[in-house]
Amino acid sequence: MEHPGRPAARGRAQHSRFEAAVREALTAAAFDREFRRGARATVDEAMAHVLDDAAGVPGLTRRESQVAELVAEGLTNKDIAARLTIAQRTAENHVERILGKLGLTSRTQLAVWAYERRAEHAGS
Repeated sequence: MEHPGRPAARGRAQHSRFEAAVREALTAAAFDREFRRGARATVDEAMAHVLDDAAGVPGLTRRESQVAELVAEGLTNKDIAARLTIAQRTAENHVERILGKLGLTSRTQLAVWAYERRAEHAGS
């Protein structure tokens, strides 16, 4: 009988592939932080995250991807909040979470990251 906390034998290979892809997309510190956050999540929180993540950049939710693009356009947190119809503090939280997930320390680095990502996708 399989241990309840471990993937079934046939799912282990797929789990390993997904974990490798996420580890590649995030810094080691970001992966560890997100792993711990996921381990604490309720089923409802996990499902909401998965559903929101469906169209996002690997490692970022769809909303975080939108916010990253708006930072790259030079928008302030206040401008981002107005554009997305969210609270300014929510925009600030998104930016901080994005920086942490990507292992970046400034909005300028985030803008460069988003610009380079956009350029990569335009070339493919």
